[in-house]
Amino acid sequence: MEYDLVVPVAKSAGQIALLNNLPPVTEELLRNPSPNDWLHWGRTYAGQSYSTLQEINKANVGNLKLAWRAPLRFGSTRPMPLVHQGVMFLHTFPNTVIAMDVRNGEVL
Repeated sequence: MEYDLVVPVAKSAGQIALLNNLPPVTEELLRNPSPNDWLHWGRTYAGQSYSTLQEINKANVGNLKLAWRAPLRFGSTRPMPLVHQGVMFLHTFPNTVIAMDVRNGEVL
């Protein structure tokens, strides 16, 4: 099953709260992003594409498991998500941006 991108999403109270509490992205945040966020394609203005988070390392990377997946429409796309305060924005085919809860993949 894939997401039908033309059907409105019926949002739960938790989803509405997540979106309503999402702070704006400022120029300062873009220059100095939180390690939990990925505000640029490539994470920073320098395009380093490297996370500074320490929870995953060489010793435990082999223990990673799939938490959720998003069935996207078939098309010529290789999206790199942007993440801000627990909301992932994904540009996908056909010229659509989806906002998702990073904890469970729910479309917001």
